[in-house]
Amino acid sequence: MKKIKILSVFMMLGLMMASAQTVSVGNVAMNTNEPANIDVKLTGGSTYIAMGFSVELPDGFSFTGDVTNSTDSHVIRVLQQDATTTKVAVYSSQNLPFESNDFTLLSLQVNGGTKSGSYQGRITGIEFASASHALVTKSDVTFTITVSTSSVDLDGDVNGDGVVGIGDIVAVTNVMAGIAVGISIQTRADVNHDGLVGIGDIVAIMNIMAGIKDDNKTPEGVEAVDLGLPSGTKWANMNIGASSPEEYGGYFAWGESEAKENFTWDTYQYGSSDADIANLGFNIAGTYYDAATANWGTRWRMPTLEQYNELTSNCSSVWTTQNGKNGRKFTGPNGNTIFLPAAGYYFNTDNYYNGSVCTYWLSELNQGSIQNYPYYMMLSSGGVGSVSDVSGYVGLVVRPVQNK
Repeated sequence: MKKIKILSVFMMLGLMMASAQTVSVGNVAMNTNEPANIDVKLTGGSTYIAMGFSVELPDGFSFTGDVTNSTDSHVIRVLQQDATTTKVAVYSSQNLPFESNDFTLLSLQVNGGTKSGSYQGRITGIEFASASHALVTKSDVTFTITVSTSSVDLDGDVNGDGVVGIGDIVAVTNVMAGIAVGISIQTRADVNHDGLVGIGDIVAIMNIMAGIKDDNKTPEGVEAVDLGLPSGTKWANMNIGASSPEEYGGYFAWGESEAKENFTWDTYQYGSSDADIANLGFNIAGTYYDAATANWGTRWRMPTLEQYNELTSNCSSVWTTQNGKNGRKFTGPNGNTIFLPAAGYYFNTDNYYNGSVCTYWLSELNQGSIQNYPYYMMLSSGGVGSVSDVSGYVGLVVRPVQNK
């Protein structure tokens, strides 16, 4: 009888130890826009030899696909993984029990955390198996991901070393060349926030290195109008050189920053043929050659083809007259409006189609054309036309934008 009691006590202790074992994740700390590891730990001791569970991320986070096995005695197998859930099995091919002390089973790398704050994740479907294949189910476990603002959020610090320098230019160049880099570097490489990685980002880094981080030169009366566009792009309420929304403003050759009234290859600053224009870059938004940035400061840039398409796709528009000037009025999803006057264009010293056609420079070259013509947007009383292209020496007006 006493032996039975003693045996029962040991059985009870074993069950208590087994029931105490589960998986856990300590609080995960990560910096904004940087990947981090979630370490899944086994707590408590038992005779279990295998287990399975799923790790579920909160909204806004995603797995990178990197899973690191942190135990030498057991095999980690990913059974299923999508953006927010990873299901794994952990087992021993030799039926070895798990270690009795707390230890890390595996690490899962995650992306996300674009905004600081605390977020809840879960471990679900937790099951343990003994050598006799008996299954024990455990309750779900929650864990917290804390996202903080990082020093690497410093504008221009692409490689995340805490300073802005040549290394960041090299990092941007690597992204442009398609060389494999970390996801955090790819994200930070868009220094000028135009949605692209290119020469404009290198120029932005050089400006920061030179102490020109924000040379705001926005003229009085100019406003960045939020039209409620999906990208958050804001359009200026008037053209460069204008003092009101209906004024035409100055006319510019593509890549030049000073307005003029005579437009020929002889007066063009950067070459004498269309072939020379490509030397400025296929997208000059935010660069030295951007008339918007040069005249109004680094907060402003010429619109890209994508931004023009977003404007015309998401806004309604009507041909109208405002203070005696014809043009097209766009109304955004939020009800805000901008007016683009029909400024026409300059060829030599002659202004054509003012009052009947809106022609505005975009920041990109048409790489599909033999001549490398720059794109421009064209609007008229007949409707919103698709973009066209023309020789860069021609004189067009510019309507700047601000990126989110």
